[in-house]
Amino acid sequence: MKIKRVQTVLVIVFISLLFLSANVLAAEEEKAIPEPPKRALPPLIEELGLSAEQKEQIREQQYEERKKKMEVRNEVRLRELDLQHELGEATPNKEKIDKLLVELTELQGQLLKLRIDAILKLRNILTPEQFDKFRDFGVDIMKARLRGIGKEEIEPEVKPEKANKKK
Repeated sequence: MKIKRVQTVLVIVFISLLFLSANVLAAEEEKAIPEPPKRALPPLIEELGLSAEQKEQIREQQYEERKKKMEVRNEVRLRELDLQHELGEATPNKEKIDKLLVELTELQGQLLKLRIDAILKLRNILTPEQFDKFRDFGVDIMKARLRGIGKEEIEPEVKPEKANKKK
């Protein structure tokens, strides 16, 4: 009976440590990849041909999104701290651990929803052509990350067919 209890506690600790280490790595990744510097955006802004009104709308949207993300990320950190504390107890409360895991999952879902909402709001600000260019630039960033190139070194790629339309 005691062996099963010890095994259960060890499995819970292992899974929790695995979960927490993934979040720690994600937090370190956030620190390692700071917000894009302002100099990285002008080529994209120039390429998109944003109006002054669009620039202001995007600036306000980014501000609101960052604020909400910070709030949710702080809640995630608090729940992770609570989870670590509970796991460190002599007799961890499984119900409390399960509740914390559910809360952490819900908070991760909120972060994903914020990201999707931001993309949809941006889509409403940009024209369809601007959004296509923006999406292409996002693909270029992802390709560059896979190659290990920083955002500041990326220039939006002008597709041949789009270059011809400009002339």
